[in-house]
Amino acid sequence: MIGMENQSMNGIMINCMIDSIFFKVYQFFERHEKGGDSTWSASLYISTVEFLIVYSVFMMLDIFSGKKITNTNFIKNNYIIICIIIILIILIIYKINILYFNKNKEKIIKKYKNTKYHKGFMFIIGALIFILFLSPILWNEIYKLIK
Repeated sequence: MIGMENQSMNGIMINCMIDSIFFKVYQFFERHEKGGDSTWSASLYISTVEFLIVYSVFMMLDIFSGKKITNTNFIKNNYIIICIIIILIILIIYKINILYFNKNKEKIIKKYKNTKYHKGFMFIIGALIFILFLSPILWNEIYKLIK
């Protein structure tokens, strides 16, 4: 029972973190986009971050398992199918985020409206995506050094 309480607290913390990032990115797009709903752009950003986190974890596991996953003939022979699956996964994540943020946007805005953020918060959010894009390359280079 204690483990379940802890697990739900972790889920709440992650959800609050994602909501907070969504709010700040949403505010950014509200200021800089002309027309349209910034929910779509902020949801796409959040979806990209979520996908890159999962991808980075997958690449780390692959590298530490000795490249057993990506060196298989199945991946080499079915590259197009795997790319289509990855694109579908991104679209599914995006659709789930759109539904969630459209439903909860007003509640999130109300919750975080008076929150004071450090001036470098948007820089940190931008750096996060940059680091996540580079992390598979960095992990690959680390693997080459270790090997």
